[in-house]
Amino acid sequence: MSTNFFQMSNDIFRYELTTNQLTVYCYLVSSAGQKGKCWPSVKTISKNCNITENTVRKCISTLVERGFIRKVHTTRYNRSGQSRQGNNNYYIPNLPVLPSKATVTA
Repeated sequence: MSTNFFQMSNDIFRYELTTNQLTVYCYLVSSAGQKGKCWPSVKTISKNCNITENTVRKCISTLVERGFIRKVHTTRYNRSGQSRQGNNNYYIPNLPVLPSKATVTA
């Protein structure tokens, strides 16, 4: 049995991600490895994270919007030349800059 590991900054817990968003993000990071790129299908992410495909799509949209991942659509062509959507490519950049919280004084 082989064991794989991935590293994640402790700062990830300061971004106030939902449990599902954090789960999807961690799955993409673990799939991307050192190259920072992966291309799992929504169905694969859903199965491995134990959440619905619709929830995966919502999480990915939020992660893209907040700058945690970059999503690139791909197109595949069949033998007759017809195009169809392929698996998206996901790129994992450095974590976004944390917003600074104003210090509250009493």
